[in-house]
Amino acid sequence: AEAPERISHFRPTTKSVALIHSIFGDEMDRAFFIIAPYGSGKSLTATYLLHLIENRPDSRETLKLIEARLESVSPELADAAKRRRRKKAQGLVMAIHGYQPDLPKAVKASALEAMRRLKLGRETRPIEALPCGTIEEAVELIQAVKGKCQSRGLDRISILWDESGRHLESLLAEGRAAQLSDIQLLGEFVSRSTDFPITLALTLHQNVVHYAGQMPQSVRAEWAKISSRFQTVQYVDDSKEIYRLISEVVAANRCQVTQPRQKDLQDAATRCRKSLGLFSDFSQTELVE
Repeated sequence: AEAPERISHFRPTTKSVALIHSIFGDEMDRAFFIIAPYGSGKSLTATYLLHLIENRPDSRETLKLIEARLESVSPELADAAKRRRRKKAQGLVMAIHGYQPDLPKAVKASALEAMRRLKLGRETRPIEALPCGTIEEAVELIQAVKGKCQSRGLDRISILWDESGRHLESLLAEGRAAQLSDIQLLGEFVSRSTDFPITLALTLHQNVVHYAGQMPQSVRAEWAKISSRFQTVQYVDDSKEIYRLISEVVAANRCQVTQPRQKDLQDAATRCRKSLGLFSDFSQTELVE
């Protein structure tokens, strides 16, 4: 959040476009489970979203760099990102990470950190004074933050909870499954905010029902109730997109000045597909490219 240069290597994919649309508040749904295996890039995409939404002056050069890459994946989204950067439109992102033994406290801390990043000093003080000992008070605090955002011309709030699977696992391991309802309450709150877009996204490594495992039926019933409040986004790129991503990185880092001859590329593609049986899901034209 503090160092936009950390995401300068980000290369958007088709799956990241769907994720960006969801968390940005472009969809009817407002609460999401983002399911993806380790190393899939979901945390990197979420961090890009943080910078895109907050659109701070120190992020704009990095955002401009990523817009050019976004163009080849989604010209429409690239154009929207460019307009946002140029208009200097801003929103607020509350970033939470991993297991939170005191979720209301984490909500308050993430809200204050976000407000400070946006230099909302005067608006921060009354938020600091608000009690936040229960999840209900945390919801009231987010509602107060929403009011401050509206008064300062900000256009949205996103709550990004990365590695939230650790939180679910810890609640179950400690026998505190009843606190799962806190997540449900947050999901219901963001879904009710129709006058001002607020989104909630929790990143997980597996589908939420798998976390319940061999738990009692009562726990699994609670799990199912929570899941119904959230839209699931499967963040997995197909193999063709991974190859495209690799080719972009190789092309960007290659030392060779002269390009290979088109005939050599065509011969190589033909040999891969017909003689070696590789890249069967590519057409000849796609593989040559």
